[in-house]
Amino acid sequence: MAGPARGRAVRGDMDGTSSLFADGLAGAWTRTAADDGAGGDVTVPRPAATGPADDEWSRTAFRTALAGFLVDGTVPPPGPVREPGATGGTVLRIDDDGPGAGRLVCRVGTDRVTVHGRYAGRLLDPVVAGGIAEAVVATLDGGPGPVPAGAARIEGGPVTPIDVVERVLHHARHDPGRIAVRAGDTELGYGELAERSRRYAARLDAAGAADVVVVPYRRDLRTVVALVGVLASGRAFLLRADDRDEHQDDVAAWVGATRSAPEPSPDDPGPAVAAPVSSVSAVAAYVMFTSGTTGRPKAVVVQRDQLAAYCGFLVTEGICGPGVTMPVLSSPEFDAVIKQIVGQLAGGGTVAFTGTTDVLAGIEAALAPGGPAEPVVNTVPTVWSQYLDVHGDRPVGAGGALLLGGEALDPALVERTRRVWPRVRIANLYGPAECTSNATWAPDVGADGDRTPVGSPIRGTDVHVLDARLAPVGPGRVGRLYVAGACVARGYHSDPRRTAAAFRPDPGSSTGARMYETGDRVRFTSAGLVYLGRDDAQVKVNGIRIDTESLRADLAALPGVRAAAVGLADGALRVFVEPAPGSTHEAAEDHIRRAWRRELRGVRAEPVDRIPATSTGKADLAALCARHPAAAVPAPGAGEPAGTTVPAAPHRVLEVIWSSVFGTERIDASSSATDLGVDSMKQLRLVALYRRILRAEVSFDDFAGTDRIAEHQRVLEERVGRTRLDEAAALLEEPAR
Repeated sequence: MAGPARGRAVRGDMDGTSSLFADGLAGAWTRTAADDGAGGDVTVPRPAATGPADDEWSRTAFRTALAGFLVDGTVPPPGPVREPGATGGTVLRIDDDGPGAGRLVCRVGTDRVTVHGRYAGRLLDPVVAGGIAEAVVATLDGGPGPVPAGAARIEGGPVTPIDVVERVLHHARHDPGRIAVRAGDTELGYGELAERSRRYAARLDAAGAADVVVVPYRRDLRTVVALVGVLASGRAFLLRADDRDEHQDDVAAWVGATRSAPEPSPDDPGPAVAAPVSSVSAVAAYVMFTSGTTGRPKAVVVQRDQLAAYCGFLVTEGICGPGVTMPVLSSPEFDAVIKQIVGQLAGGGTVAFTGTTDVLAGIEAALAPGGPAEPVVNTVPTVWSQYLDVHGDRPVGAGGALLLGGEALDPALVERTRRVWPRVRIANLYGPAECTSNATWAPDVGADGDRTPVGSPIRGTDVHVLDARLAPVGPGRVGRLYVAGACVARGYHSDPRRTAAAFRPDPGSSTGARMYETGDRVRFTSAGLVYLGRDDAQVKVNGIRIDTESLRADLAALPGVRAAAVGLADGALRVFVEPAPGSTHEAAEDHIRRAWRRELRGVRAEPVDRIPATSTGKADLAALCARHPAAAVPAPGAGEPAGTTVPAAPHRVLEVIWSSVFGTERIDASSSATDLGVDSMKQLRLVALYRRILRAEVSFDDFAGTDRIAEHQRVLEERVGRTRLDEAAALLEEPAR
């Protein structure tokens, strides 16, 4: 730097700097800082500079540049202070004197700009720091500021798509005895799988089956035979739970699906076997539902070529294959089942059914001593955290891999995992069903940083990070994620309007390809993309993606409803209804119980006199929640007619467990899990706590058909005895020492 002139510092002294560092720059803090705070400086030259910039113009440039890198786009207004010893231009500084003790510094010299940041013991990511410095230079010197191609479009590696049926036939020809499916004590080799699948395809042809075939998810050999047989017939499969559900029946009818035909028996070979369809083409491979929050969810259609590209990624990266032992833990509603079944078949691996719906028991079996030397577990972070709650005292000595996805991955969970499973490789996978399950991945994540990155595009996939005008954003900035490439799905069945809105032309393609708008905000850092949350009305509740705007519109269209508001508040889904004159909110509650997906049917519609609006005309959920705090569950017996017998109070240990899971202290023997808002994650947590606190060997299956706490208590007393419950309650009541 030229000249000995003393610099001037600019410091932000106002409430809100903590949120600037923790929230505004979320995902920007990576490497652990040295004790002396040294290191982390990123310098960008000023080749077009005509002279030094004055303090006020430098401050404006810094403020303008920084705003583009924040999640919320706001910067605390700085006030000038002098930094002792600063030389060579202007030193701009924003401090956080809160718990994180953060500092963000920008030094503006005559020929360069240097940026450095430190917060909560971590340094500002170099990509973010460099991006801020480049933006300051562009503002000061009038240049547009370069946008590196890597930030505008990030490309995954190449992939060779080979059709799934062709891969299965290849394994059958070259190694027919290799085990393709294992369910308990029964096994099926690739040679027999190919033969039975051909016969099943012929039966579908003879029956004149529709283009989409419903395949019941039975967790046994028949499920896999039917899946491969449907594909071999040139049709698409719709995998659904085996239990009867009128809502699922309606959905299957909506897409024109045929119920799967029974598999031919050995004594009845069925019709003549035709040659299987095995080609990488635009024919539909499967249909999967997403955001199924109301009676008409979105049906994602994935083609054969898109599935082939995704399986190519899984096989090339060694996620699936002959040496991989990965139990099928997913339910048919979640797209991880594609990896666990179809991916394993494509790679020549073994599809391993656990024989139980208890995910924790399936994970426990996979990691038990004497099991595979390199086990692979694929689940969501919430489930894995629940497993550690129950079995965190059991170290896993094997190697292997933990594939997590479907939710944001907390670095604390990564650190906790490595204490129990030190040799594991933890991969963080991201992607919606509209991109054939996964779009990006971080193949080996650590606990560094304030957010765990979702990494880079998978093979065959490209991503764009764009702003609201669909212009590319630079490194370190916050933008919306768009996914392009071979794995992007065809669109939504019979829904051209929503397909056109979500699947847009890919600006990087010369062939008219499309990209999918995820609605997710990300930051591009040195560790790859960092997920920062949703940017639209789609949110996740306990791992289930829902569209609050679709829910609101669904209620607002009901007769007797003037307006509605739906959204998350303090982690819970709140629903407000403004009834029309002469109407009540009961019709809305009845509709929720009948038409919304099972996990949401316990949500209550809260009647209000008026739905307030924000300045943009949208329902003001914050104002509604402030005026109408979440209602507590009524006290036992409240509102009951005189003479009504109040059920005996449940056992104290169950009161504690249910209060913890459902977030209320108002629990009695008549408490209903459905009324308290149960969903699959809360069910999982209940069973996990029963196993941990009561040392009860129970699973989901033990509580099938039960809903009230008294019924759960009866099951547990039969399994472990009343004495075990008493002992656990006594431990819970002991004062802390």
